Amino acid sequence: MSQYKFDKSKLLEATNGGLDIILHYYPQADRKGGSGKFPHFKTGVTDEATASAIIYPTPEGNYIIKDFGGGDDMTPFDLVMFKERLD
Repeated sequence: MSQYKFDKSKLLEATNGGLDIILHYYPQADRKGGSGKFPHFKTGVTDEATASAIIYPTPEGNYIIKDFGGGDDMTPFDLVMFKERLD
């Protein structure tokens, strides 16, 4: 039995593959118009002049943030840890 109340797969399942978590912190990254594509946005992880991150679906059906501006890709769990300053 895990020491944690929830496991990652259950959290991803309950949050639309992590998309709900990402959009909670970055609502500006939600799909615009009828294109169905996610817009580029700034994460604030690096000192970026232009919006260079995008929400990206994984082959497993989950979502991550891909940062083309030099930052690392972030899972929804990485994002929460960064935003909430958790180890």
